Amino acid sequence: MKSPLLVADARSDAEAFLQRERHFSDTLVASVPGILYLYDEQGRFLRWNRQFEIVSGYSAEEVARMHPLDFFTGEEKSLLEERIREVFAKGESSVEAGFLTKDGRSIPFFFTGRKVLFDGVTCLVGMGIDLTERRLAERAMRESECKYRELVEHANSIILRWTRDGRITFLNEFGLKFFGYSAGEIIGRHVVGTIVPDTESTSRNLRSLMEQILENPKAFEQNINENVRRNGERIWIAWTNKTVLDEDGRIKEVLSIGTDITEKKKAHDEIRQLNVTLEQRVAERTAELEDANKELEAFSYSVSHDLRAPLRAINGFTGRILQEYSEGMSEEGKHYLERIRSNGEHMGHLIDDLLAFSRVSRQPIRREHVDHAKLVEAALEDLKPQTEGRRIEFRTDALPESEGDPRLLKQVWINLLSNAIKYSRGRAPALVETGSAVENGEPAYFVRDNGAGFDMKYAHKLFGVFQRLHRASEFEGTGVGLAIIQRIIHRHGGRIWAKAEKDRGATFYFTLPEVTGYEQRQ
Repeated sequence: MKSPLLVADARSDAEAFLQRERHFSDTLVASVPGILYLYDEQGRFLRWNRQFEIVSGYSAEEVARMHPLDFFTGEEKSLLEERIREVFAKGESSVEAGFLTKDGRSIPFFFTGRKVLFDGVTCLVGMGIDLTERRLAERAMRESECKYRELVEHANSIILRWTRDGRITFLNEFGLKFFGYSAGEIIGRHVVGTIVPDTESTSRNLRSLMEQILENPKAFEQNINENVRRNGERIWIAWTNKTVLDEDGRIKEVLSIGTDITEKKKAHDEIRQLNVTLEQRVAERTAELEDANKELEAFSYSVSHDLRAPLRAINGFTGRILQEYSEGMSEEGKHYLERIRSNGEHMGHLIDDLLAFSRVSRQPIRREHVDHAKLVEAALEDLKPQTEGRRIEFRTDALPESEGDPRLLKQVWINLLSNAIKYSRGRAPALVETGSAVENGEPAYFVRDNGAGFDMKYAHKLFGVFQRLHRASEFEGTGVGLAIIQRIIHRHGGRIWAKAEKDRGATFYFTLPEVTGYEQRQ
């Protein structure tokens, strides 16, 4: 016979075990994320979790008095009643239905039920999962798919999908209308032979092009090729191609989005042809003008030579009359003869300048090493007669060397220095500077004076033949010197320009290619 003490200990251990088991099951029931419940065949609730009360809005006392069908609307009660019978008859069942709360809301739930034996009573243990978030996600997905479908189908672009073996898997509604097919007629057919010809009108093989797109998709993300409609009409499409990869990273399909550029290409081709024609016409006209210019220059050269002889005679006879017969002449007569001699000399200078201008255009450019410091020194020596009796300060900065024709470049320095000396008349002292500087990002030579200057709004006239910015009575000249300089500089591949301020002097800049020594001097 067992000791009463041992029996009491065993009973105490059993009760403790049952208590632990109940605590575990209560904790498990409370931790279930959905609603959990247990009721018998008469529909009496025996157990439920706290979540059931929270979702339904009913208290524990209210739930204890309710039937499971009380949580569903009239339309769904018959369905739920059928599924409950199915659980008790077959052991399990499931259903989607709206869970009716105390405040009248119907929340979509997925319910599962299983038949169990609880304390010797046949019961249904069920669980409900809230489907609200899933329903919202599904609705959003349906709406997104609907919008995407509308966008794709009605986009004002051709949207095409084709497999790596060239079979069409999709063509949107716009594309079907554009090419003249129905979906049933074109899906599954090869791209080449339906919407793409075997060969372009440019003779390019388009079947080969498709293979190139698959071999090197990056190189053909943007592509233009000729296409063909069902009626045989050829059109040009600008395609954007994107590859669709399978799970192994291989090309499964190509998504191509196309825009019709036929009219744009036609206009571009017409413009290109017009440009070619225009270029040909310009070249022909330029050649004609060059020929005419050469004839004009030859004529001018000839006429200038023909004019020099009579002018020489006029100047000679005028000078002799003034020298030998001036004593017997009136002052008025002497004045007229002086005018004749002065204008004759001016005409002679003009003819000389025109001949020089003509020679610059015709004679070939020699390419030699040019020491510009020596050219400036020689030019100033030639201009000494022009400086006699005047206070002129000459300043010469270091001058970089270049390649070019020394004879012609000396003429540039002579003309620029002559102008600087002439237009600085009346300044005391007159200042004439030569040197080099960086202008507009490139090395340039310059001649600067502190003379009469000019208004920059008339600078565009400076290098024109016979263009003068000052009255002849102020400063003599023919108006050809700067035109000669510009032609020499241009023939060397350089350019010339000026900066000035009225009554504050002027600076003339010119550039020459192959300038050397400038960088070392900086």
